[in-house]
Amino acid sequence: MKKAEMNVALIGSGLIGGRHIEAVQKTDGLRMAVICDVVAEKAEAAAAKYGVAQTSSNPDAVLADPSIDVVIVAVPNRFHQDVAVAAAQAGKHMLLEKPVAHNMESALKIKDACAKAGTVVRVGHNERCWDASILARKIVQAGVLGDVFTFRNVFSHSWDVVSIDDYRWNLEISGGASMMDITIHSVDLVRYLIGGQYNSVASSLRHVFMPKAVDDNVNLIAEMSNGASGTFTSDRFSPLLHFTTELYGTKGSLHLSQSTVGGATTGPLTVFSSIEAPDLPEEMSDYLRPRTKGIHSTQKPDGWHHLYPPHRNPYLNQMRAFSRVLHGEEPGIALCTLDDGIHNLEVMHAAYTGMNERRWVNIPQPAGTPWVIPHYD
Repeated sequence: MKKAEMNVALIGSGLIGGRHIEAVQKTDGLRMAVICDVVAEKAEAAAAKYGVAQTSSNPDAVLADPSIDVVIVAVPNRFHQDVAVAAAQAGKHMLLEKPVAHNMESALKIKDACAKAGTVVRVGHNERCWDASILARKIVQAGVLGDVFTFRNVFSHSWDVVSIDDYRWNLEISGGASMMDITIHSVDLVRYLIGGQYNSVASSLRHVFMPKAVDDNVNLIAEMSNGASGTFTSDRFSPLLHFTTELYGTKGSLHLSQSTVGGATTGPLTVFSSIEAPDLPEEMSDYLRPRTKGIHSTQKPDGWHHLYPPHRNPYLNQMRAFSRVLHGEEPGIALCTLDDGIHNLEVMHAAYTGMNERRWVNIPQPAGTPWVIPHYD
């Protein structure tokens, strides 16, 4: 049975806004009703590209429209608070792009408004929505790796995929360059995979290459409540798009490669486990090459398992799961909650404090700890 459609408004029609439009248009139960951008020409261009009839340059008018059920907030980070608080006060459900806000003070104001409104809110940490990420989480939860105690994440991505004038490189608007654009994705993904909370962090945040003095070379060490610890490395100088996560446990290890382009990886998901193949989760068998179960078994594995799950659009996976949440169904993906998103932001905040004061920082920090972005000159 086809779901009753909920009308969606997109506020902010930039690069990521377009990906959300496409996802909404392919998702049962949602209808892309209006595209809003304070620059009217941008909204009109997006509407023409994606075939959406209604546009607006007035977010307040869109939020006041009783026919709008859901708002996607995709404005630059500094303006998340204005739009998200107003959307909550208008009683709209919300998909809030990551990061939750450009600093902790704004994020907590969003949390307070959403708690009072009681509406559905999820945060757009879409890296957990790749099929390989979903399968990797299931493998960890099934105990294939045993107890995971170490992780390593690398996210390399050239800065010039967007203009040097893009808001991402304006630290007053973004709240951080590499940190708030890609490092925060990595922090969310590791916690999604292995659970736990981040307890403390140490950081080295540097500028080495970009035309603007921003954090383009990031290294974090993090300790977690479940006993795991590990590293995050992010940069915006490498020409190679490389996003990998490695997990190491008492019974095995896992190598997850999502967006990597080129020959730097053996496949999207590789697992080593001391558990015998017949005792592995059945779901792993569906994506093994070669198969180790069933009539097509031709080879006894040596502990290594190369898995090839689907490689579907994570924005579409995310939107369809969000629609299921809105319609009271099981989402199938553990989407990022507002509390999850704020915890990710706490890690960024602690990393800034740690860099400024050259020390380990516990999470959460005392209330009122200032958000001070390091100087990279």
